Amino acid sequence: MAAFSTFIPFSVKAQNDGGIKLGFTVETGVEAQTNPSLRPTGGDALQQAKTALGFSFSTQTRSQTLTAETGVSLRKSQGGARTRVKGGLADPFLALKYSRIARNAALTFAATVRETDYSQERQGALGAPLISGTGKLRNTGAEIVIKLREDAPFGFGFLAAWNDVSYQDGIALGVGGRRLNDTGRGRAQINLRFNLDAVTRLITDLEYRTFREAGVTGAKDSFDIATTLEIERPLGQMEIRAGYVKTQDGYRLSGFVQGDYALPKGKLITGLGLTRTALGRRYLTGGLRFQTGLNNRAFDLTLRRDVASSDLDDAEQITTNLGILYQIDLTPMDDVQLVIDWSDVKDTRTRQGSSYRVIGVAYGRALTPEAKVNLGIRQRHIRDDITGTARSNELYLSVTRQFKSRH
Repeated sequence: MAAFSTFIPFSVKAQNDGGIKLGFTVETGVEAQTNPSLRPTGGDALQQAKTALGFSFSTQTRSQTLTAETGVSLRKSQGGARTRVKGGLADPFLALKYSRIARNAALTFAATVRETDYSQERQGALGAPLISGTGKLRNTGAEIVIKLREDAPFGFGFLAAWNDVSYQDGIALGVGGRRLNDTGRGRAQINLRFNLDAVTRLITDLEYRTFREAGVTGAKDSFDIATTLEIERPLGQMEIRAGYVKTQDGYRLSGFVQGDYALPKGKLITGLGLTRTALGRRYLTGGLRFQTGLNNRAFDLTLRRDVASSDLDDAEQITTNLGILYQIDLTPMDDVQLVIDWSDVKDTRTRQGSSYRVIGVAYGRALTPEAKVNLGIRQRHIRDDITGTARSNELYLSVTRQFKSRH
């Protein structure tokens, strides 16, 4: 029930002083929603009370860090029979991360398992996949990263990752109203780094990807070569990138230039590029990020446009995202936050697409350094070229309390 983003109940960061750290977080609240599954014909209203419990464990030595996080929610729901949001235990997750640092080398392993209802997903965060419908989503993933010769002029590394997504107890719909099937995606990458001088680096990534979809014979394989030239400047870093992706539908070419600028009262990142899709179409891409803070106010604007393969069905898509965050600290204990998130996704082959908009206002008050109450309203709106438009309104109230100990 945290405002406007997927709620991760806790996050404990290991400190340099080592030892064992334990964490426990409780978030309890109530909320009321209309049409939570975003049905174009309208849906049931849903009222629910929910308590999310989170537990964490972290230990660190000079060269190793181990972190484990797990949690589950207790939910009581009323209404929403068509959304299939049931009471009882919900939203279980488990996350493990292990890292080891040696001389000139580093190893990181991470694995996660998470399950949630699509209608309860806090979509709207930039880059979030557009999923509507009823049922549960289970996401399982693991990744290992090895970096060698970290302090040398020439360094290299390896990455291997796998991610499984499954849909249960309902129907999930993606862009263009397409029904989503269970999928598995694997990646293997070699990273090469060359320090040309004190301020210039050349980085090349060679990557192989494979994508499998339930009900579809065979796998979709792709090969990716990307090169980035990084230049450190007094005002900020500059990057020049070029990429080539070979897919079963053809090849995709891209070029991009990005610059970071340190401003007196904030930071600006701008980028501009051009992409040729696998079908030969050309799209202008780019990005802008502006962050500033003045007295008791904070403003964050993000705009980006990119062409990439979808993580949901591997279809090539052109995606445009806009995010605005404006926060005012009324007092040292009180704040008000306005969030606007908008995403537009189109299939480059069919030209069909979906757009998703979230507008929300939240009030937060810190009761103690470890406890906070949040009250907010939120509206979600989706427009799909095939299924039509739908809207959902939400009102929520939640209280969060963190407990930490160190041994």
